[in-house]
Amino acid sequence: MSFFNGLFGSKKSGGTSAPARSAAPTADDTIKNMKGTQELLRKKQALLEAKITGEAENAKKLAALMKKNPRKKNEVMMCLKRKKMMENQYNQLDSQILNLEQTMFAMEKAILNQQIISAQSGAARVLKDQIKQVGDATDVEDMLADLDENVQEIDEIGNVLAQDLSFGNDMDEDELAAELSALEGDVDAEAADAFAAQLLGPAPGMPAAFNPVPDMPDVPISMPQVPQAQLADDDDAFAQLEADMMI
Repeated sequence: MSFFNGLFGSKKSGGTSAPARSAAPTADDTIKNMKGTQELLRKKQALLEAKITGEAENAKKLAALMKKNPRKKNEVMMCLKRKKMMENQYNQLDSQILNLEQTMFAMEKAILNQQIISAQSGAARVLKDQIKQVGDATDVEDMLADLDENVQEIDEIGNVLAQDLSFGNDMDEDELAAELSALEGDVDAEAADAFAAQLLGPAPGMPAAFNPVPDMPDVPISMPQVPQAQLADDDDAFAQLEADMMI
């Protein structure tokens, strides 16, 4: 009984729970691991390449000795077999490295797709929140309709405020026109002509008496002369200023 217990294990009352599983590796960890594997395979290829070159050289040397010693033929054949075997392994490593490269490319593409999906998902949530704050299209149409109605009402209020207000002083336009006609009939023609002549000047051919012009003061023709002594002083001061500026 103890043999089977030792072979398959025995249950213990109150036994410890199974150890917790380690967290699954992330995509970045997997890609790093695959790149490390690629590097290891390339190093192995370099070692195989050196061995293949060595076997080829040994085969050539043994082939030269085989002319004098036919028993060297078996050794030559062994070298060629080992060379062929290592060449096959080298080619297999090439295929394995390529497969790892394609797998890493697919994983990197999957990571990029995941990032794009995450970004779009976040954008969708933000847009949904914004739509909740703004409302649907019907709410926006109602808001624009209310805004248009308010603007029209404001324009109507402005038009009302812009109306001509007489504040109880309404005047009859016909009555004002009749009063103006009466004033035109009472105007003295000669007095109107004299007033017009005073404003516009005498008409051609009319004497100057109809437009008396007040005497204006005489304007001096020549400019006042500056004393020669003052001019000499000014020239000296200007020369001194030029001399100071040349320093």
